[in-house]
Amino acid sequence: MERTKQFGKEVVDLLRHQPHCRMPFSKFIPTYHHHFGRQCKLSYYGFTKLMELLEAIPDILMVLECGEEKVLILTEVERIKALAAQLVKLLRAQKNFSLSVSQLLPEYNKTFGYGLRLQDYDAASLPALLAKLCHVVKVVDGSDGREVQLINRKSLRLLTTQLLALLMSQENHQVTKGMKVEELSQHYLNVHGTQLTPCEYGFLSLSELLKSLPYLVELYFEESDENCEDCSTGGGHGVEWVRLTKLYQFARNVRALLHTYHYNQIFLTEFQGVYSKFTGCSFEPRFYGCVGIDELLSAIPQVVWIKGHGHKRIIVLKNDMKAKPSYSMPNSPQPQENAESLRDSPISSTTSGTQSPGCDADSELLRLTSPVDLLCGPVPSCLPSPQLHPDPVLLQQMDLIDFEKTPPPQLPTEPESVEEAAADGTSDLPEQPGWRDDSPPLCDEKNMLSMDSPGRRASRSRFKLAANFSFTTGL
Repeated sequence: MERTKQFGKEVVDLLRHQPHCRMPFSKFIPTYHHHFGRQCKLSYYGFTKLMELLEAIPDILMVLECGEEKVLILTEVERIKALAAQLVKLLRAQKNFSLSVSQLLPEYNKTFGYGLRLQDYDAASLPALLAKLCHVVKVVDGSDGREVQLINRKSLRLLTTQLLALLMSQENHQVTKGMKVEELSQHYLNVHGTQLTPCEYGFLSLSELLKSLPYLVELYFEESDENCEDCSTGGGHGVEWVRLTKLYQFARNVRALLHTYHYNQIFLTEFQGVYSKFTGCSFEPRFYGCVGIDELLSAIPQVVWIKGHGHKRIIVLKNDMKAKPSYSMPNSPQPQENAESLRDSPISSTTSGTQSPGCDADSELLRLTSPVDLLCGPVPSCLPSPQLHPDPVLLQQMDLIDFEKTPPPQLPTEPESVEEAAADGTSDLPEQPGWRDDSPPLCDEKNMLSMDSPGRRASRSRFKLAANFSFTTGL
């Protein structure tokens, strides 16, 4: 199937270089050989006849019988896309990317060597044809009359990242099946608040836009008996679904894994073992068509990138992918996810200081029963913080030099303080226990202590200390 899709792309490229996107069936093999520089081997695609191979791509190619000769022609959708590419090339060569409507057909004939036939595109007039190309060009009033101009396309890179994030945010049981194309458009509206308009990105429909991302997503039609009612609305082809490719389903798991790490990064040497524990399945790069881990991670540049050299290389999550999805990964313990969210939330940081970590911490630790190694997972919020906060120390008036000779002042007990206060008559009785008097007598006591401190003595004491120190070291 993949090789057949690749052959379809080659047929589109081949017929776009032919006048009116058509060619005789008898000239296909020599033209293919001349265009690609190799032979068309039918056995490589699993067919024995060329006609069977061409009929295997009906959404791209049609085979018409004109008398005794068969003619190959692109479908109308592919012809419109080919014409859009031609008009982009034509208008980019013009001044201000615009051209008068009356000069469009002559310039087309001059540039490509054959005329533009309206009947090939099922259009009765040139304005009707330009209306089918509204995703590429627009007709405006200019100084010389009606002009055809290129529209300003929006960046497809940002949209690609947004669509990837939406598809990666699905639940685990939905990833393999994906979602309907219409649901993806509605989901985009609910998340980003704007309507997804494919014409703004140069595509006729959302399906065509998604087809331009073959390495990220894949489209398929659901025609099961359960969805028979939906199949009737799909024009005989069923309901169109979109899902991540196998490679980007792996990228989804890598993104979820890096969300559990601080700074969203991990050493490359630790990735294989941690990924196997996180997903609960073995890690095989060959399953995705890659030789090793480096090649596999380099194949998902929209999600991760590798920095550093040698054994210090680190896998880093892209900034566009750092927004955490709302799904839970398989075999990843839910309590750890709750702990991670609690740890990262500003509410927990403010309330953790007010609540005692006694019974709540023990109960949370008891709930962490999972086969996943705790050393490889995120740190639960119930563990004590590594930041140390010393107990407050009551500052006292102490002699820091002669601390052995001068004992620290003893704070009077409550009865003694009351008696002293009554005897001196300088303060009233305290009304509350633990009350200390901050009146001037304490200041006088401070002054008395400060008079006995070495700082208030003569300078000879310091010389004496220095002399004693020198004699001691000399001995």
